Amino acid sequence: LVIKARLVARGFEEDTTSLRKDSPTCSKESVRLLVAFASSKQWACNTVDVKSAYLQGDKIEREIFLKPPPEFNDGNLWKLKKTVFGLCDAARAWYMRVKSALNSLSVKMCSLDNSLFIWKRNGKLEGLICIYVDDFLWAGNATFKKCVIDELQNNF
Repeated sequence: LVIKARLVARGFEEDTTSLRKDSPTCSKESVRLLVAFASSKQWACNTVDVKSAYLQGDKIEREIFLKPPPEFNDGNLWKLKKTVFGLCDAARAWYMRVKSALNSLSVKMCSLDNSLFIWKRNGKLEGLICIYVDDFLWAGNATFKKCVIDELQNNF
């Protein structure tokens, strides 16, 4: 028996009118495009699921204080450094971290879909990644797997 717990903020109580909350997810067309390219290049399609993705987002650029759960309540409030589940901008913080990691690996965002990323080397397409929240669908050659996917998995 394994007992699991997750800290969830009561984000619904927060005034979020001035926060940017959008986080792109891949469209059906982008998935079809990835599958078509993979088929034409005889690449296998693969998936990656990132565990606890929302806890791995970028640093919060605002101050958020959280009342701890009763089991940990010592009379103090907690100041969050990163997003947690329940915050309306957690998905965006996660997306921005993934986007930054992909950019650092020379993977370019598609201009038509912000959740489709393309990796070219020497002007030749070598890999594609579609992002849907904390799931990645990718296809590419062995070099793409080694230089991009393995690096991503090490970072997350």
